[in-house]
Amino acid sequence: MTLAGDDQRIARHLKGLIRLHSSLGLLSSSANIRHSDEKTEVVHGTKNVLEVTYDFFMKAKSRMDICAVAIPPREINQKINELYYAIGERGGRLRLVTEINEENLEYLKKSSNQVEIRHMFGIGGNFAVSDTEYLATLGTAEFSPGAKLLYSNEETVVKHHQALFDALWERAVLAEQRIAEMELGIAPSQTDVIYDPSKIRIKSLELIDQARDEAFLFLASSNSFVRAEKVGIIGALEKGASDRGLKVSLLTPMDSRVEGILAGRTEAGRADPAIRFQRISPRGEEQAVTILVVDRKASLLIEKKDDSQEEFVNAVRSAIYSTNPVTIRANILLFESLWDSASLLEKETERTSQMQSTTLGASAPAWRITPANFNCARCGKKVLNEIRIHEPRVMLEESHAVSSAMKAANAGWIPFCFECISTHRTLKPAWLVVE
Repeated sequence: MTLAGDDQRIARHLKGLIRLHSSLGLLSSSANIRHSDEKTEVVHGTKNVLEVTYDFFMKAKSRMDICAVAIPPREINQKINELYYAIGERGGRLRLVTEINEENLEYLKKSSNQVEIRHMFGIGGNFAVSDTEYLATLGTAEFSPGAKLLYSNEETVVKHHQALFDALWERAVLAEQRIAEMELGIAPSQTDVIYDPSKIRIKSLELIDQARDEAFLFLASSNSFVRAEKVGIIGALEKGASDRGLKVSLLTPMDSRVEGILAGRTEAGRADPAIRFQRISPRGEEQAVTILVVDRKASLLIEKKDDSQEEFVNAVRSAIYSTNPVTIRANILLFESLWDSASLLEKETERTSQMQSTTLGASAPAWRITPANFNCARCGKKVLNEIRIHEPRVMLEESHAVSSAMKAANAGWIPFCFECISTHRTLKPAWLVVE
């Protein structure tokens, strides 16, 4: 067959693409060896197209993988249909990636007894890969004998498109799941992995902007909160709460930086704040994630790379966006469990403090002032007389500022000045008596 000008350009473009992948090391060295009978060509004319297609299916031995933009609810060609299923009858594996829709639902349900089928939206091309050959339709959504075919038995071409199909197969949804969603009227779920930190930030803000009823945000460290505030995530939640009545619940460790940010953003003594905050202890590396859930319909789980980084794009590694109900429910259960545990711990701490106050009585001081010589870990003020406060939980939460100050003061307690103790969220002076 002689190739026309356009056909020659298509073939050259495909070969150029394969050479590029080879030069980048994306194909094995053995794939660069071309045998004398290997060829890549554009086939046109009804007779030629059918002959090449029949031969393609007859030669397949162990597998036939097809990626199709659309599968019509009918058989296009009886002979092709018979040759295709014959591959399975002689022990070959049949796999199909396509979009399952209302038109082809019943047809594909019947075919699923013989073919492994997976669903994917937005497929942009039609091709098939067998053990040794590759075939693709050009310019049509469905196979048509009157359309052009791109055929190749070059090892590099076949391996390249086999790898492409395998990648699509892994990302596609099981046909059983898609069919069940359609029959039950459930909106199809989506799960995407995002590796670009800039896109993760944009996705976070988009989800908050789209939220209408409620939003949950879990931050595993004070540094995470500071970064979230810096890139506008906290501000977006506040705007949603004030403009749309969005109910926001936020779990975060709180150090002096976080408290300073919150003090500047919230009204003192407000009974019903726009955002519910719950203090938690910093999480370990096993929970080095940020979780955002909006309207119980979508979630974003962000994995951290380096929590010490100040910039969001340098601190995060990847994120998983999902509308899968099971994934969302798991994230909500984790959030609620952490919230309840932190709330119980806070109530127990308050109860213990009240018991201490009752036991000591008004005549006995809860803490004694002793001579000192250090700088306050929160405000930096020189401290010459101290009140020794032993609060392990607060010491942990204030660790970034306290650790160096404790070391410098050779202290086994929190080295705060009295003003910082009396204004601390946990160390409220309601039960503090000073001689």
